[in-house]
Amino acid sequence: MTQPEKNGNLDDLLQGINNIENLAWWATIFVNVVCGILAAVFAWLQFRNYGIAQLIEKTEPEAFLRCIMFGYYLCWVFGPNFDVKVQKQVYLKDPHSGELTSIGLLLLISIFV
Repeated sequence: MTQPEKNGNLDDLLQGINNIENLAWWATIFVNVVCGILAAVFAWLQFRNYGIAQLIEKTEPEAFLRCIMFGYYLCWVFGPNFDVKVQKQVYLKDPHSGELTSIGLLLLISIFV
C-alpha cells in the first residue's frame, strides 16, 4: 500500500467519524430541547395558578440564592461537556493541519491585549 492510499483511507475514516459525531451532536441537542420543553410545560402546569409576585413574596431570599448557586453549578457541570464536544470536532478535522494562520495569530495577540 502506498502512502497516498493510506492517507486517503484515513481521511475517509475521519470523515465518517466526523459525520457520526455531527449526527450524534444533533440528536443530543434535539433530546435536550425536547426535555427542556417538557420541563417548562411541567413547571408551567405546577405554577400556573400563582402569580410571579406571589411566588417571589413567599420565597425566602436564601432560597433564591440557592437556586442561583444551583444554576451556576449546573453551568460548571455541563459546560465542559459542551466544550469537549466542540473541541472534538476541531481535532477530528483540522483544515489547517495544526498550522497557525494569520487570522489565528491576530486573534491570539488580541486576546493578550
